[in-house]
Amino acid sequence: MHFVFTLIGYSIGTFLAVGFLLSPVWVPLGAVALFQGHRRSKSRAVAAGLSARADFEHAALMGGNLRAGVFGAFPPPSDF
Repeated sequence: MHFVFTLIGYSIGTFLAVGFLLSPVWVPLGAVALFQGHRRSKSRAVAAGLSARADFEHAALMGGNLRAGVFGAFPPPSDF
């Protein structure tokens, strides 16, 4: 019976030692994964805004509003 407890103790100790040795690798990888997820969601938000503006400008152009449809958010200067 003592052998079983010793084997379990060594197994737990080995598991903890390996986890301790690999923690400098896994913690930064987790931080990188979190940063990439944040960046990906921000990129999706920017793409959604761009798509909405393009849909608005296309609808304006198809409706005959050339100023809003052709130039959109960046009209030419008034003195041009």
